[in-house]
Amino acid sequence: VAWPTAPAQLFHLLRDQALRTYAKPLVVMAPKHLLHHAPCRDDIGAFVPGTCFQPVLATEWPAGAAPPRRVLLCCGQIRWELLRARATSKLTASVAVVSVEQLAPLPYADLEALRRSVLFANPDVQVWWVQEEPKNQGAYAYVVPRLRLVDIHVERYVGRGPSSSPGTGSYAHHRLESAAILKEALVDAAANVA
Repeated sequence: VAWPTAPAQLFHLLRDQALRTYAKPLVVMAPKHLLHHAPCRDDIGAFVPGTCFQPVLATEWPAGAAPPRRVLLCCGQIRWELLRARATSKLTASVAVVSVEQLAPLPYADLEALRRSVLFANPDVQVWWVQEEPKNQGAYAYVVPRLRLVDIHVERYVGRGPSSSPGTGSYAHHRLESAAILKEALVDAAANVA
């Protein structure tokens, strides 16, 4: 089960599936929105030989920079909204965004490598899970308990509360909820920086 958020990710995922010598089911959860989302594009270098599907995508962290104060774990298209809001809020030096692109089987080796990376070098780093879906419908309930196996402890959930319906039924209300999620995940980090 995978939730690719970039064209190269989808390309490598489908190519690997086609080249497999054994039958293994593949479930791809990719929203149509990303097909025409302008920032969702890759350089040609992401498709050349030697590149492959990345089960965990983390924001590039400058060498020698102080480790982030907050790591936002997410899954799906909210990655793009978090990256855009992070850049416009000028929090690129204090907040990292990590997208879990493969949900099952969960890439424990990649998550362990992430935990040992510079993103988790700060002993007081805040690790939050951010998702657009209601709490009882997204990847939160599946992924977060399994992250404890690699010693990544999510301190806070940021997203919509539990709901019996996947959407609000109103685009205006949906946009308000999305803005509130981004504000809670990022603007609160500005107080920690100052």
